[in-house]
Amino acid sequence: MSSVVTSLCEATSISVGPVKFQKTFVSTGPVVFATQRVEITLHDGNRYHLSIHLADGTHALAVGNPVTMPTLDEVPA
Repeated sequence: MSSVVTSLCEATSISVGPVKFQKTFVSTGPVVFATQRVEITLHDGNRYHLSIHLADGTHALAVGNPVTMPTLDEVPA
């Protein structure tokens, strides 16, 4: 499996796609797997796509409320 650590600065939008189920064949026969895609758009228009293969029983990703930045006075030092 792959491991990636990175920072994406100034994301202007994040979209989370639905879980998609697909079938493939391996040496032991057919298997089903689930994927979910995340798309991140940065301030300069560049887009990044992340496809996540979900194990059985894993919670699907969800989109939450928009981020509202606090004022400088509201953030502790």
